[in-house]
Amino acid sequence: MRNKIMFMVSAGSAALILSGAAVAAPPLGFGDWQLGTTPTTDKTITAGCAGVTGTTCATAMAGDYFLQRTITVPVAGGGSQQYIQTLVTDATGFKDENFVSMGGRAGIAGLQTINQTQVNAGVTTVFTSAAELQTGWAAPSPGINRVILGQTVTQPSANFSSTFGFSQDANDAGVIQGKKLDLGQSVNIAPAGATTPAQGVDDKQLFVLRQRQGTSNPTAGNFQLEAVGPLPYAAGDQVQVVWIGQGITMGAGLGAQNFGYQSYANLSKIAATDPAPLVQFDLARMGPFDPLTGNVWNAALFGAKPSYTPPVINP
Repeated sequence: MRNKIMFMVSAGSAALILSGAAVAAPPLGFGDWQLGTTPTTDKTITAGCAGVTGTTCATAMAGDYFLQRTITVPVAGGGSQQYIQTLVTDATGFKDENFVSMGGRAGIAGLQTINQTQVNAGVTTVFTSAAELQTGWAAPSPGINRVILGQTVTQPSANFSSTFGFSQDANDAGVIQGKKLDLGQSVNIAPAGATTPAQGVDDKQLFVLRQRQGTSNPTAGNFQLEAVGPLPYAAGDQVQVVWIGQGITMGAGLGAQNFGYQSYANLSKIAATDPAPLVQFDLARMGPFDPLTGNVWNAALFGAKPSYTPPVINP
């Protein structure tokens, strides 16, 4: 049943994701609703109506894990604008909420989240996912449509984690105005049966990629690896950083084989065959990554540098 509801909501939403007319924020904030304290038995959705002064909410349809309402919002100068809000959930961590505007205004404001934990063969896996759309009348600024995606998978007992984050603003013609991409994975690669550092219990691998473009790269700056000259980038350039760290125990008396890689690239210059420096990379450092001697890391742009400590096995 849940899959059928998801399909109907998605199909209806897809029909409304068109280049739009007047711009407005969603009439109510996402997340102002909940089930009862025991979701498996209390299946009724209770939702707030905290919008601008004079906003009213009227239930159109309701059922187990489902609520659809008409939201009426006063308009400056007189009159009102109506929206349909649809809420779908279940007892396992799935939530879908969206607003569509009445009166022929194209666009949608939608948010879908999943938070689930599964135990299989004694291994706990935690999965989270979020997808948000703001298009047409709900676009964050006139003619600029936004999509935001995020996903994480973790297995704490296996020291495994995988992350994905993506956000993009594009105009009605599909031209990217701003983009942000984050990929990461950290995994223990210990051999089966390893119980000590000498056997490889601490063997690990780390991969991180971060990319910024357009309005997500608002100021000019420089990349600089230790003892290497600066690599400039302009505001709006598509820039990318990559880190890789890996440590593998080689066996009795052989110590550990550690490998590190980091690179900084101005992908806009690569695409334009610009004669200026394009890429810097370093194969000598496993962690901590990039001390940037004489330079300041742009944490506001790329966030904190990843942490990686390779296994150290004395022969």
